[in-house]
Amino acid sequence: MAQPSPTSKVDLFSTISQAPATIRVRNLRTILAVGTDAWGGPDKEQPVLISASVFLRQPFESASTQDAVTESTVNYGTLSKAILKSCSDIRSQMHAGDSGGNQEIGSLQHLLDYIRLDLVESGLVLPLMVIALEVNVMLPKGSLLGSGVSMAQTTVYDPEQSTAKALSMVLRLHDLRIPTLIGVHPNERLARQLVVANVEIDRWIAQEDSYCRLEQLVSKVCTSPPRGHSTKIPQTIEESSFQTLESLASHLAERIVTLFIFPAAHSTPVDVHNITISLEKPTAVTMADAPMVELTIRNSLEEIGLLVKPKSGTCCKG
Repeated sequence: MAQPSPTSKVDLFSTISQAPATIRVRNLRTILAVGTDAWGGPDKEQPVLISASVFLRQPFESASTQDAVTESTVNYGTLSKAILKSCSDIRSQMHAGDSGGNQEIGSLQHLLDYIRLDLVESGLVLPLMVIALEVNVMLPKGSLLGSGVSMAQTTVYDPEQSTAKALSMVLRLHDLRIPTLIGVHPNERLARQLVVANVEIDRWIAQEDSYCRLEQLVSKVCTSPPRGHSTKIPQTIEESSFQTLESLASHLAERIVTLFIFPAAHSTPVDVHNITISLEKPTAVTMADAPMVELTIRNSLEEIGLLVKPKSGTCCKG
């Protein structure tokens, strides 16, 4: 079955929101050697949490009327068993060495693709009755600094062609806790405080599981001072001297685009991933859990001022 080109989940929201009924299974637990461990090592077994949402085209009228599982709904017990069977099949392939040296078989995207195709080919998820299918894989031990890393795949189906017509992939780092020198008050300049960062990249298209590199970038990226300034270059985010979460969020967005998504500089408009960064300071407001800022960069490098045309005879630097 042909796979459509990845799009943004934001672009699929209006379609998914039309679903009158949804069946969900949250956090199915299994152990698989997928992705990488928190240090970036491949082929390591680790806990995996799998969630699935099936968005139906019609309300489950007969199921609610008859108070029984009918063809108007998807049996969540059968859905759970089918997902775990797909995981078992993946595990068997790995143990049998069927990958043939292909690293993609152990990637999170391969696992998501395998589960999605299994559910469709088994007849459990039928495009005629399902608007969309969302499968999310969470690695709670896949992060050194946070509560985990996840990848979600959302597929929208064409009822006339009985095929997938749109697909989105979203990579997310959850709750990175980074001691950071940040704040506008004098007492905040005396010691580091925890900043909790969540980073989401929508329209993720890479087969490689490089989320450990992204986490390292968020916590340790080296930056240059603004042009014309001679201030000391902060070696890591922990040693940065940002006064506001807003400036830190903008800085992180620029570094993620230039050093993670586009390592080389660009001087022409291009479509890029949607990046959402949320930052919290849990200790900043005594009577609140945490103040938070959230920044979303959509579609174009222009939003963070990266489209700087180089002067004649000069080179554009990120």
